[in-house]
Amino acid sequence: MRLQPHILQLTALATVLAVSCVKTQILPDGARDRQAITFTTAVGPQGTKAVIEGNVFSEDYSFATLAWWLEEGNWDSDRSNAQLYIPLGTVVSYDKDLKCWTTGTPYYWPSRGSLTFFSFHPHDMNDVEFDMTDGLVIRNRDIAGKSDQQKDIMVAEAAKDRTANSAPEADGNPTDYTGVPTIFHHTLSRLTGFSIRTDDDYSAANDSSGTKFNLTLNRIMIKDVFVKGSYRSGVDPPNTGTWYDFSVPADYVWYDDNYDDAFVIGYHDSTDEAAVPGGHIRITGESDSYAGSVLIMPQRFNDPDHSGNHSACIEVTYTVTYVFPDGKTESRQMVRTMRLADIHKDQDASWPVGKDISYHLTIGIDKITWQPSVEDRVEEIHGIGGWLT
Repeated sequence: MRLQPHILQLTALATVLAVSCVKTQILPDGARDRQAITFTTAVGPQGTKAVIEGNVFSEDYSFATLAWWLEEGNWDSDRSNAQLYIPLGTVVSYDKDLKCWTTGTPYYWPSRGSLTFFSFHPHDMNDVEFDMTDGLVIRNRDIAGKSDQQKDIMVAEAAKDRTANSAPEADGNPTDYTGVPTIFHHTLSRLTGFSIRTDDDYSAANDSSGTKFNLTLNRIMIKDVFVKGSYRSGVDPPNTGTWYDFSVPADYVWYDDNYDDAFVIGYHDSTDEAAVPGGHIRITGESDSYAGSVLIMPQRFNDPDHSGNHSACIEVTYTVTYVFPDGKTESRQMVRTMRLADIHKDQDASWPVGKDISYHLTIGIDKITWQPSVEDRVEEIHGIGGWLT
């Protein structure tokens, strides 16, 4: 059941003291001083260069937060009694003049009780809600369009039962800032590449007649995967969350010789496997193309509740050209497929949350073997300070 929050009205102060990024603002409040709330963040590598490069939360971007207040008890057992303290969608952004992260409205630590924080990026997403069981809920997210392909959604771990800003070096925060530790996790994954080799040297004579073979790649496509769904973070760390309620299957075309340069497959040693260029990656139904990598929606390929992607597969189309000793040639096109549920059997037949995924293909005259590579995006720590008056 979703809690109907009661908003705590903050008392306007006649005098507001100045505060810097690294110092705590102290205001008189009877039994206990009140401190301005600040934030520090840990950010993993971002999914697309259009948003965040590398591991640093760019000063050109913002995130949104909310906080719940409990007068007594703790979040895990007593959150049904929590009251909303900082509204959903409150934006934290960087002030380049003050060299600090700030909001338009200052918020202060309450004189009693504790606060629990939830944050997400990008801050301007539509259809974001909060539920006391599901945590942050993002409904009906479509990642096929260009604007959404440039936004790698990140959700922070719940910062539970906080009563003051964390000191520098605490909670994995190697900075001079104090604040609420805000540790983001990627909710989408990325398709980062294909590499390919042959199971034999087909450029040499392969039989007693002296016939040679040339293999040319025509297309690599990932078919029938979902690009629209909803997400829930949960309310407990690490809040990697889950995607659900999927719809709109689509195809990702990684390589197509109608758009990309000709690619001759002539590598028969694993150390010589070649990266298939992803210069014009396309999602069916969309007019835009992408280079280098694309965002994909984590999903299970054998989920009984969502049968629409049970046929999800990788399809490889290539041409075998027979070169006979007399110089004549004959070509035939080969199409090979394999279900993603089988390729990813070691990952619970799924694309997991927050991973970089690439595929290594071994191709031959009669068969293809498949080997996925699923890697974590290594997190690094970058501290930022925040809430100013």
